[in-house]
Amino acid sequence: MPVCRLCFGFVHQKSFLKLTFAYKCIVNNVVPELDLEMVDNSVVCKCCSSKIHEYNEFKITCYEVKQKLLKTSLVNNQIRNCRTCLNPTNNISHVILNSPDVNNIFKICLSEIDFRVSLDSVICSKCHDCLEKFYQFKMSCLQVEERLKNYIKNMNYSNPSIDLEKIKVELETFNEHRLKTTDIKVERIEDMKNVFDSNSSNIKIKEICLKSKENFT
Repeated sequence: MPVCRLCFGFVHQKSFLKLTFAYKCIVNNVVPELDLEMVDNSVVCKCCSSKIHEYNEFKITCYEVKQKLLKTSLVNNQIRNCRTCLNPTNNISHVILNSPDVNNIFKICLSEIDFRVSLDSVICSKCHDCLEKFYQFKMSCLQVEERLKNYIKNMNYSNPSIDLEKIKVELETFNEHRLKTTDIKVERIEDMKNVFDSNSSNIKIKEICLKSKENFT
């Protein structure tokens, strides 16, 4: 069963798109940190494909807004327009981009765009929600990337043109084995603790008996 290159989940035969050269360009625009040449004949599930399309359109819109801002007086006027879509906002439906959390997410997802081009930049609630989902998706893709690279490195593959399904099965088998081993260790520790507690109780009982005997005599 094919495995999605982005989320590392199994997909049905008819529920994926092949990572062609053209599609790789779109994926790289959304998550440029990925090495899509690492695995041959990669596919993307429909769920990830939908997100890639959405966030690619979002980035394109942000870039177009950037170009408009550079050519208009909106840069100097403190108009409460969303920095990513340019739609008007109000005090309730916007988030200030200068806040550390939003600033960090903006840099990770839209590093090519300088939000500081306009003073007191804000982002509307709709774009903010999209940006947060974009961030979560990107971090998930990067986690998968790290797992793949670590696997290839640990297995000493000289040519990393390998089967994702094989990697997924081997990783899941390894994780299951590690989980069972951990459970066994925990059980042993609990058994040892029970024995210790039992021995401690016996010692305490003996001490009480001795003290009682001494007091009686």
